[in-house]
Amino acid sequence: MEHYRERLAVRLCLKHLRQLGCLDAFEALKKKKNIRLEDPRLTELHDVLVLRGDFVETERVLERAMDGKVLF
Repeated sequence: MEHYRERLAVRLCLKHLRQLGCLDAFEALKKKKNIRLEDPRLTELHDVLVLRGDFVETERVLERAMDGKVLF
């Protein structure tokens, strides 16, 4: 149970750091604790849409998902 709580706390911290735009701290914590915040494909979507604002690439990511090449 203790391990679960620690992982949950770290995931919440990661989420908060990413929302604040503290990406260096986000990456450092993620690497140190070896914890994924979410599925890598959702991370890709977040990076493309939120961080880069690349709407064309966002459409490509979503099209791949609709074609069944990426499962969310």
